[in-house]
Amino acid sequence: MQKEVTRLCTAIQALTSNIVPIIKVLDYFPEDVDAMQKELEMWHSEMQLNAVTLETEERSNNLICLIFIHPFLSLKTVFHCFSLHICMCTVYLS
Repeated sequence: MQKEVTRLCTAIQALTSNIVPIIKVLDYFPEDVDAMQKELEMWHSEMQLNAVTLETEERSNNLICLIFIHPFLSLKTVFHCFSLHICMCTVYLS
């Protein structure tokens, strides 16, 4: 009976010595999770802000591109009509 009690005490001491580090880690776990959650929220809000900024810049750039491209589109139309006219004259003269 004494051997069993001694063995049981040894097993309990071994279990306790192994559990203490785990308990210490678990004590810090909620704080780490809270810090990670706050960081995630910060990155998420920064992502949303950057997405809005990017969309605004894209609209502005598209407008600027249209301002510069519009005259060339008109020229392209003129050249296209002129080339069709030349083709029609060539066909007519043939």
